[in-house]
Amino acid sequence: MKLKSFILIIILLSGMMLQAQQDFRLLSGNQEIVQNCIDSVVYLIRQDYVLQSSKNPALVYGRGENKYFGRIYNIAVLADGKLWCDNRVLTPWEGDPNYQEYLAIDTLKPLLSDATARPVYGNKFIPVKPDTLMKIVPYDSLMKKSGIFTYGIDATTKGLQILHLSKADAGWLVIGNAENDLALNDSTRIKLAIYKDKPDYADKELPGKIKNPNNQTRVAGGFYILPLYSAGNVEWQLSGIILKKPSHYSVAIIPEKPVINTLEAKKPLTPINQQPLEDQDNKKIKNKKSIKNK
Repeated sequence: MKLKSFILIIILLSGMMLQAQQDFRLLSGNQEIVQNCIDSVVYLIRQDYVLQSSKNPALVYGRGENKYFGRIYNIAVLADGKLWCDNRVLTPWEGDPNYQEYLAIDTLKPLLSDATARPVYGNKFIPVKPDTLMKIVPYDSLMKKSGIFTYGIDATTKGLQILHLSKADAGWLVIGNAENDLALNDSTRIKLAIYKDKPDYADKELPGKIKNPNNQTRVAGGFYILPLYSAGNVEWQLSGIILKKPSHYSVAIIPEKPVINTLEAKKPLTPINQQPLEDQDNKKIKNKKSIKNK
């Protein structure tokens, strides 16, 4: 009987440890090292939207007394001077129950409005700007296909470096979880779950699939990082963004920017076998003298 009780306790503790690993901020061992390196580059995006009249585009509506109809929150990471996140921020009305009753009204359409962000452990939101990317059709197309979106931000640091891979593995997942089951709001406290995981690329229909986190209603997004070791130091590089799909979560690889062949700078004309101006003037004087002598 004692042996069975002991085994049961071990099983329960193992389950509790696994859940804690996914749902709560870990501050021991390697997780603490990762935590200290990334705290300053994790942000919470707040993307608002309004309803716009199709008859009069200048007429927009908020909800209640708010200057927005609805909004969505999502974890973003600062890398290469931009905030990277799941592109579901571009359609915050999807899944918004308040918008459902307006779906049948053809004269009102959702429109993205203000976008702001705050450090995940801060409380002050600052304006951010939806990124127009590079305006290069192939790259923009890759970004849309990847499911990733970026915002421009006025930050004092560029954040993490980006590591472009054909697939992400041997790295760490960083997932932001809301502290409670209430809907995300400005004051929601976010806790980071940091743990090793290897996305599954065996299924070509679901590339980069990861195990669904516990308490999915609390998940606010996340990203995937890999360590870079050099001269006894460890630097963390961003390798992917966690995307929330209808039935699962996956890690999307960040597309690599194409090499742009710029036109060679226009060079000035170079005179060939041409006498200096002074020599030309002297030749004219000599010619004049020779004409007079004749």
